[in-house]
Amino acid sequence: MTIDGAQTARDVYDASGTAADHARDMYERLLALSNQVGAAYMEAYERTAAGIGDFQEKVAAAGVPDWLDAGAAWQKTAAPPSAMSPSRSTRQLSARSRAARS
Repeated sequence: MTIDGAQTARDVYDASGTAADHARDMYERLLALSNQVGAAYMEAYERTAAGIGDFQEKVAAAGVPDWLDAGAAWQKTAAPPSAMSPSRSTRQLSARSRAARS
């Protein structure tokens, strides 16, 4: 006795209905699973976004740290030598060297 693959497939589909019914059932299962996964993803995304928003509100309510204020104040008054024009920095160095020789 030989087994015909096509006949076996037909027997399986005949036992559970038509091939279209089987495909529809598989599609509905897949759709239900994808809805569950999508819902879980959206819930996680919403929780994360809400957590970030809460953290930003806490940081804003805390105000500016003292060390940041001090750094900003120092930066306003202390310009690095590279920020000066070359002629200005040269004049300052010349004045210092003259003062040191005197």
